[in-house]
Amino acid sequence: MGSGPAGGATRLSALLYFVKAFVGPGCLSLPLAFQNAGLELGLVTLLLLAIGVTHNLRSLILCKRHFAADGGAAVTYADVSGRALGPWARRVVEVLVHVVQLGVCAVYFDFFGENVRALLPGDVSVRLLATTVFPVYGGLALLRSVEGIAPYAALANALIFLAIGIVLFSAAAQMRKDADEPRQSAAAKPATLPLFFGTVVYSFEGVCNMLPVENALRDPDAVWSVLYKGMVTVTAAYATVGACCYAAWPRVKSGSITAEIAGQQHDSAWDAAGPIVANVCTVIAVIFTFPIQLFPSMELLEAAFLFRQRKREVKTETYGRVDEEEDGIELEAPAAFRDAEETANPLHADDPSDALEDVSLDDDVEAGAAPPTNGQRAPTTGGGAATTPPRSASPADESSATKLVRNGSSSEETKDAVGDPPAAPPARATKAPMTRKRAAFRLSVVLVVYLAAVAVPDLGALIALLGALTGSILSLVAPALINRRCPREKRWWEGPADALCLLVGLAGGVAGTYQAALNVVRSGGDVDEGAA
Repeated sequence: MGSGPAGGATRLSALLYFVKAFVGPGCLSLPLAFQNAGLELGLVTLLLLAIGVTHNLRSLILCKRHFAADGGAAVTYADVSGRALGPWARRVVEVLVHVVQLGVCAVYFDFFGENVRALLPGDVSVRLLATTVFPVYGGLALLRSVEGIAPYAALANALIFLAIGIVLFSAAAQMRKDADEPRQSAAAKPATLPLFFGTVVYSFEGVCNMLPVENALRDPDAVWSVLYKGMVTVTAAYATVGACCYAAWPRVKSGSITAEIAGQQHDSAWDAAGPIVANVCTVIAVIFTFPIQLFPSMELLEAAFLFRQRKREVKTETYGRVDEEEDGIELEAPAAFRDAEETANPLHADDPSDALEDVSLDDDVEAGAAPPTNGQRAPTTGGGAATTPPRSASPADESSATKLVRNGSSSEETKDAVGDPPAAPPARATKAPMTRKRAAFRLSVVLVVYLAAVAVPDLGALIALLGALTGSILSLVAPALINRRCPREKRWWEGPADALCLLVGLAGGVAGTYQAALNVVRSGGDVDEGAA
């Protein structure tokens, strides 16, 4: 295996990024997940799902390496799915990533509403509180780029981890307080296990970051250490938060444990201080990460539906087919992985420093430049030393982790077995103005996200529905199908493991989606916990 880019990510920084991509506000919904499964059954199911996701991440890395050695670009999850299953699979993955990103934005509305409601007297509607934050989210969506709030992304990360720490401290205090009281072990709840499944795979949707993390590593073979240590850390964090909080508060009703404990009665102001601080930290974090989560999909939606695009066909030597490229676009790579504390974000969102530059799509390509011939875009001639991403950028392609692959690479480092990449057509990257039409388009997208959130005002139900609908495919089903179709050499146990992942992913996804949707319809947005 060749070495990674010079000045790439160290093993420690990659590990920190990996962990932060998985552990975020979604982790705060795990106590409710254990409420839907029971303690013992929940821990066993969580462990089995973690093993399955780890196997699938390993398979994606090996398939990506096989396709890369076979010739052509295979950088992202969507790239690998396209090479293994065909263009339709690439489109499916791209659509699912769009749904996940915009779905998480909808979760942010409910996170805000549920946590703020816990701080207010009386029973205020989550829908009403979600409506009050719409102007704030709408205003953040009108930013021309998220670079201006980059310093607040690191703050949001810190606040989420602080909130999790306070919750665990409060759980330990509650268990110590109730130590003398008889406690019954929670019975298994197989009837609502699909809801547990949906919530857990929602939290595991950081799988899209695995391949870009490998690409960004200084030593690509260190990816195995990052993968296995990272998954052990993530699984331990999930089990600790979910099991400890459920043991401390066995009748969890809220999709955010910070809202649950902040709304409880406390013996003293000192006992209430910690939960309230954790609640406020969560509210601030989701506000600042909303535009970071929204912008990757927003920019691609603008390119697809708002801006005029001209396409030109470029024949490639590697694939022997025709690729499409957008004229006059320069996609800047970030100065990424320069500090692991500045990467990732609370809810699997993109780092603001990784946001695509708003550019004019009508700029003409300067004459006389030779087009690429090796199937990839070569380093740009302006805007730093960043190289442009492969063809057909998807939401996953333009994520922070994806573009880390290309950061800091000089032209000497972009050589491969084919030879030096040719010069790319230079493009004049200019900021696209925030016209009324563009502003209206962005506000319309936020409105659609808001309507989805108020349609499912129960945070736990929304997370379970989103996870079962999309996470089951991205985390379990698609990687297993890719591994089956990839012609690489496989070990004997991979066939049964892939079959089991397919079975669990399909059964859990269908059952979880059905049960979450049915409970929303029956109870007006509340997850039916009494079904067990």
